[in-house]
Amino acid sequence: YLNSNSKESQYFTPRSQMYSAFKLTESNLNEMLETRIQSKRNFRFGDFCMGTAGWTVTFYNIFKKYKEHIKIYGGDINPKTFQYGLMNIITTMGGLPPEGNLICANSLI
Repeated sequence: YLNSNSKESQYFTPRSQMYSAFKLTESNLNEMLETRIQSKRNFRFGDFCMGTAGWTVTFYNIFKKYKEHIKIYGGDINPKTFQYGLMNIITTMGGLPPEGNLICANSLI
């Protein structure tokens, strides 16, 4: 899954591994989400090396019952990969997230 032709040495995590990671921590994440909602604060999910936004859309698909309380943040340095990530987010979420921030830049910005 390592793209050796990339100047950025991109690593694309298989969706099955993403899903497994979230499923293993699902009860803790549900508890965190519920706590944030009860205290009237939003939950922020960020992936600043998002690539095609796989982690973001996998998180969203598992926890979409909380979608009104989740703010999405992310970005990628590669414009083409960032474009694929935006398309993935738009098709999964039915549009761009209303709040949060997605940017095509390096993760230090």
